[in-house]
Amino acid sequence: MAKTKNSRDDSYVVIARRFRPRRFSEIVGQDPIVRTLRNEVTQNRFPHAWLFAGIRGVGKTTTARVLAKALNCDQGPTEEPCDECQSCTDITTGRSLDVLEIDGASNRGIDQIRELRETVRNYPARDRFRILIIDEVHMLTREAFNALLKTLEEPPTHVRFVLATTELHKVPDTIASRCQVFEFRSIPPKVLEGALRRISEKEGITISPRGLSLLARSAAGSLRDGQSHLDQAIAFCGKEIQDDRLEELLAVTNVQQLREFANGIADKDPKALLRLVDSMVQRGSEPVQFCRDLQAYFRDLLLVRHGVSDDGGSLILETDPAETQKLAGRFSEDQLIRVFQLLVQEEPVIRYATYPRYLLEVLAIKLARLADLTPIEEILAEMRSPTPRSMEMAPPQVEEMPAPDKPEAADRSPGTDRSEVARILQQLETRKASLSAFLGQASRFEIGPERIRIAFPERYSFYRETIGERKNLDLLRPTCREVLNREVRIELAEEPDTTRDLGEVDEENHRQAAKNRLLDSAIREPVVQNLLDTFQGEIVELREADKTKP
Repeated sequence: MAKTKNSRDDSYVVIARRFRPRRFSEIVGQDPIVRTLRNEVTQNRFPHAWLFAGIRGVGKTTTARVLAKALNCDQGPTEEPCDECQSCTDITTGRSLDVLEIDGASNRGIDQIRELRETVRNYPARDRFRILIIDEVHMLTREAFNALLKTLEEPPTHVRFVLATTELHKVPDTIASRCQVFEFRSIPPKVLEGALRRISEKEGITISPRGLSLLARSAAGSLRDGQSHLDQAIAFCGKEIQDDRLEELLAVTNVQQLREFANGIADKDPKALLRLVDSMVQRGSEPVQFCRDLQAYFRDLLLVRHGVSDDGGSLILETDPAETQKLAGRFSEDQLIRVFQLLVQEEPVIRYATYPRYLLEVLAIKLARLADLTPIEEILAEMRSPTPRSMEMAPPQVEEMPAPDKPEAADRSPGTDRSEVARILQQLETRKASLSAFLGQASRFEIGPERIRIAFPERYSFYRETIGERKNLDLLRPTCREVLNREVRIELAEEPDTTRDLGEVDEENHRQAAKNRLLDSAIREPVVQNLLDTFQGEIVELREADKTKP
C-alpha cells in the first residue's frame, strides 16, 4: 500500500540494533573470550553449556547469537560464520526454529522450564544443533533451576545451552559448575571511543574527539549505552554535535565547577561551597550525579598527587592538567582520601533522599570542615608520646556561680567546683564517651544552686548544638544530679573565642581534658564515624597499641 502524505515512517532502527555485531570479528572489547570461542569451534572441543556474565551492554547476548551461527552455519562449525546462508540469516532475524532465545525474567517458573525440557528432546528441524539461549538466567526460581539442572548436566548430543546473566552471584553454584563460565569485561573508554567514531563516520555525524570521550565515559563500559547516548545526541543536536550541548544533554558536571568546589574545600569556605551547590541545582543538575562527579574528580587528584596520569578510567575530562597538578598540591594524601571516603559514604544517602539538595548542602559544610580534622596517625602518635601535645592545652575554666539565697554555695571553692566538673565528665565517659568529649571542649562551667551554665567558644557551636539535643540532655541531667546531689537546670551558652589564663589545674583534670580532646579527634574521623553509625556503637576507651604484637 502506498504511503499517504500524512503517514508515518516507522522504519527507523536504533543504532544499537543496526550496528549489532554479526561475526566474531565485529565484537568489541572482548578479545580473550572471542579467541577462546573461536578455538573451541575450530578444534571441535566445545562444551554443552556456556555461561556469559557481565554488566549490561557488553555483548553477552550478541556473542551468544554469533556462537550459534558459528555452530550451525552451512560452512561450519566454523570460527567465523558466513552470515549469508539461510541458517545465519534466520538466527540474525530471530526466525530460526533451532535457535531459541528465552527471557529468564518472564519465563522464570518451573512450568516453563518443564516445557523447555520437552522441547530439547526433539531433534533440530534443519540445523546441526538445537541451541537454547536463556537471557537473565539468574531470574529463574529455585524450583526452575532444579528442574533445569539434570538437563543441563546431561543434555542430548544435539543440544547446546548458552546462559547469560548480569548477576553471576545469583546463579546457583550447581548450575555454574556445569557450564563453561566467561566473565565479560567492561569496555575501556578508548575502545568505546573507537567504536562510536566508526559509527559516526558511517552515519555522517560530525563530533569532536572530546564529544566522543564524553559519550564513551558516560556509557561506563557499556557499548549499548554509548550507542543509545549517540542516538540521543543526534536527536538533540542534529548531524553536528557540539560539546556544550552534549554536556547539557548528558548532565555532565563542568570540570571548572568541580575545580571551584575542590578549591572551596581547601579554603575551608562553606559559603562558597553552598553557592556552588545552589548554582548547580539552578542549572538542573542532579545532586547525586554531582556527588559522583566529585568522587571521580578527587580520585583524579589522588592519582595526580602520586604522579599517575589519567589511564582513561576517569569520568572527568580535564582541560587544564597544570591546574589539576596545582590543586592536588593543596591537599595532603590523607585529606584527599577522607574527602573521597565521605563522598562515597554519602552518595547512597543522597540518592534515596526526599530532598537530596539539603543533604548535598550539609555534605558541603562537612567537607569544608574536614580539613581541620587531625589525621588518625597523629592522634595515635600523640597517645604514644610521653607528653601529648593536647595535654599542653588548658582544660575548661570552672567558675563559681554566686548564690545569695544559699550562702553555703558561695563558700564553695573553685577547686571543689573543678573537682565536680571532672566527676561529671568521668561519669559521662562510662555512659557515653562522645558526650563527655564534647563537654570537654567547653570554655566555662558555672555551677550554681539551681543551674549549671556551660559556655562554648563560637568555633565549637557544633558541640553546643549536639549536647543540646534532647537525648543528650536526658543523659546529662541525671549525671549532674548524681554528682551534685541536687536537681539542676542545664543552660548552654556561646561566647566569643578568646584565650584565657586558666591558672593551675590539678593533674587528674589535666589528663582528663587531654584524653577528651584525643577522643573527640578520633570520633570526628570519617572511618570511625562510619563504624559507629553502622554498628550503633560508642567509643568507650582509647588505648595505646601493644608494640610487642606483630
